Amino acid sequence: MRFPLDFEKEVKEFSPQLCGISSIFTADFPTTCRLSRKIKEINPDIFVFVGGHHPSLVPEDFFLKTINAIVTGEGEKTTSELIEIICQKGDLSKVKGLAINTNEGQIRTPPRPLIKDLDNLPFPSRSLVTANQKRYRMFTCQPVASLETTRGCPFRCKFCSVWVFYQGKVRKKVPKEWLMKLPK
Repeated sequence: MRFPLDFEKEVKEFSPQLCGISSIFTADFPTTCRLSRKIKEINPDIFVFVGGHHPSLVPEDFFLKTINAIVTGEGEKTTSELIEIICQKGDLSKVKGLAINTNEGQIRTPPRPLIKDLDNLPFPSRSLVTANQKRYRMFTCQPVASLETTRGCPFRCKFCSVWVFYQGKVRKKVPKEWLMKLPK
């Protein structure tokens, strides 16, 4: 949730057809709402979608005029299909793992199964992190970068959404596979 100093100028210059907002934590909710409102003020035709733990588990919180759809669950495949359907001007209801906001209410598509093989996911571009290292921080620690080795949690803590989001399953990445993908 770090934005350029002149967010409005950036959006106008880039002129996107769609904009995805990652709203992982409930604490991000007010910022997500403000951001979606700002995007629609700049250009009401931009397709705005959100994803993350909070939108996935309580999509009705994101039933707002400034948000077109909510990606529920893991977003890699759903987001890719969503973009493809929008570009083709196709039927969004064909994409699994969405809550689509309409004037009549929210339409939920069937849930998308969890990704079975995490090692087949694209490897993130670390060049984006190193080029903007000062923008990546966790609380007061800086610089920081993350590396995903697993998804899910074997525990069932009442205060945590991780095990609910990942449907009580734990999946691991094989270190050999992703170590081989590291840039030399």
